[in-house]
Amino acid sequence: MKRLNGVKHDSAFRLYKGGTIHSLYDLAEAFASMPAETFRHHVTETRNDFASWVRDVFEDSALASKLNAKKTKGQMESAVRQRIKELEHELMPAHASARILKSGMLQFILGFVIGFVAGMIICSFL
Repeated sequence: MKRLNGVKHDSAFRLYKGGTIHSLYDLAEAFASMPAETFRHHVTETRNDFASWVRDVFEDSALASKLNAKKTKGQMESAVRQRIKELEHELMPAHASARILKSGMLQFILGFVIGFVAGMIICSFL
């Protein structure tokens, strides 16, 4: 999916005073370590370069709208990380999530049975 894959060099986001962002993963990491001066250069009262890049390059208007509504690096980082989780979940095949659930259920049942048997054994000694 284009939204999680990195983009080519000519579509990358170039940060003020250096640095390049190629993916949403990179964007989340950039927010975590970005100097305030760089953030203020790209996010002003009248524009949000990050939101524009996400909308134009990744064609993700939902995330772009969320970024436009946020005012701090931390808020934007959280929005990007949440969107990454959503997109990763969409990419997970349906059978994989069913398999994960079955695996968890099997572990629960096995643990319950072992605990019950162990309890019975302990009670027989008392």
